[in-house]
Amino acid sequence: MRGPLGSVAIATIGLAVSVSSGCTDRLEMDQAATPRETTLADAPAPLSPGTPTATTTTGAPGTVAQVPTGASDDGVALDVVTTVVRGMAQDVVAGDVLVRFLPTADATERDAVAARAGGYLDHESESAGLTLLRVDRDADLDEVLALLAEEPAVASADVNHVFYGATTSPDQAPLFNYQWYLQRSNASAAWWATASTLGSGVVVAVVDSGVTPTPSLPASAIVPGY
Repeated sequence: MRGPLGSVAIATIGLAVSVSSGCTDRLEMDQAATPRETTLADAPAPLSPGTPTATTTTGAPGTVAQVPTGASDDGVALDVVTTVVRGMAQDVVAGDVLVRFLPTADATERDAVAARAGGYLDHESESAGLTLLRVDRDADLDEVLALLAEEPAVASADVNHVFYGATTSPDQAPLFNYQWYLQRSNASAAWWATASTLGSGVVVAVVDSGVTPTPSLPASAIVPGY
């Protein structure tokens, strides 16, 4: 089945967890003006303000447009493209697919899945439960995802999304500097998040003890079936 990988949820939950540069397990944001790809990560690192300069092009589903980018930490240039995913234009890393295999799939079966998709498995994050599948950079990622959706050994698969920090940080509350616990938890990093990193619509918890309906509790906040 095809479904979102929690970014964050990069973990793709909230701050999606996005992807992998070499064998590191962290989400990195480029401090320079030119944006770069996120990397396969176990947990997101604090976002820093940046100034994205890449130009993007949108189009019909499946449309892929090249966007100028820099190089990764290991010196290998990675293409960032804009594609239409589930009806919304988003920046993704060309040729990257994040796959969540079923626990019963062994190494041989996983390699076979990658081969049928026309790529290879580059890196696995055990804590995130994601494996980075690399295919040709010119490959149609929608077609790759459709193929993976038919694989019995694949629980879910998604493209490798790119996230940018906001260009400005908000004003701090007058007494914020005295609230040491907020600084120690790096709470201000949440202020820098853009709309694409806030995880709108993501289920973060399910209360299994039941819910008593009240006028102030919107029905949209309740997950059907619980």
